[in-house]
Amino acid sequence: MLVTARKGTFGHGMAAGGGWELTAQYLGAERGRLYPTPLTRGELNPQIAALHDLFAFDEGCPAPAGPAGKLSMGIGGINACVISRPW
Repeated sequence: MLVTARKGTFGHGMAAGGGWELTAQYLGAERGRLYPTPLTRGELNPQIAALHDLFAFDEGCPAPAGPAGKLSMGIGGINACVISRPW
């Protein structure tokens, strides 16, 4: 599963941040390439990096085929998860 982190791109817009991130994910997937995130390879925690190498970094990456998911966790338990598939 490919992992992206866009909160640093859009800021902490509370409830709206998840919608912004999901929109960026959909637009990139439609174009076949996920947009870059602020995360660089050097900033990734080495213990997390040891698990797999499927992360969208500051250079972007090809969009994987199949379903996509978005987990948005906010302050005070404002949490949502969206799983979608290509149309």
